[in-house]
Order: sequence, then structure tokens, then C-alpha cells
Amino acid sequence: MLVLTVSWFALALSVQGLTLLTVVRTSGLAVDPARLAATEAKAHARPDESALDYLDDLRESSDVPDHVLDRLRRRYTARLGASEDEADPADAFTRLHHRLLDVQRTELRRGGALTRARASRPAARHHAASSVSGTSAISRV
Repeated sequence: MLVLTVSWFALALSVQGLTLLTVVRTSGLAVDPARLAATEAKAHARPDESALDYLDDLRESSDVPDHVLDRLRRRYTARLGASEDEADPADAFTRLHHRLLDVQRTELRRGGALTRARASRPAARHHAASSVSGTSAISRV
């Protein structure tokens, strides 16, 4: 009896699991990723376009230097171009920055470079202090 019960539950769960994707697709509950990405891109583009319009108004009626306005204009234009390409330059910058930090961390840990640098610090400070005072460590002893 136990084998029959376990078999029945295994069969029922397998059928439900294999048919779930078809049921979700045909019911319309699934969200199309392409449509979702397009909607998000539009939502991100609106504030950037408004910022560019404001910068244009500032150029005509403000005493803000042109180089500052140009720099901000390039930033927001790049963000607009990135949203069309579906890649955020800030995210790319952050990912690259994290990889560079990992490379630096690995280099510091390789061969005990960090340990050697820490070990040499107190001696370097003591040497610098003794040379400033004009006496050597030997003459103090």
C-alpha cells in the first residue's frame, strides 16, 4: 500500500511539474521579457529626456558655465543611448571596478606582499623618526 501511495504522489507531481509551463504560457500569466525590458527602458528614458530638456533651458537662461552643461548633457545622453542598447554604463562601470579591485586584492595577497608591506611599516616609521630628530637608534641605547 505504501508503494502505491508514493507512486501516486510521484506521478501527480511529475505531471503537474511538466505541464506547468504550458499552462502558464497559455493562460497569459507569463510576462514577455522583451516587452518588460522595453517598458523599463521607456520608464528610465523619460527622466533622462526631462533632464536634457532642463539643461537646454538652462543654457538659454542661466549663468551656468557651458562646459558644466556639456558634461551633464553627455552624461544623460550616454544614459539614453545605453537604455536603447539595454546596457547601463553605470552598471558596466561598477562591474569593471569590482573586477579591478579583485585583481588588486589578488596581487596584494600573492606572495605575502601585503604581509611584507605591513611588517616593513613600523621600521620605516622608526627610521624616519630617528632621522628627523638627528639621532640614530644606536646612540639612544
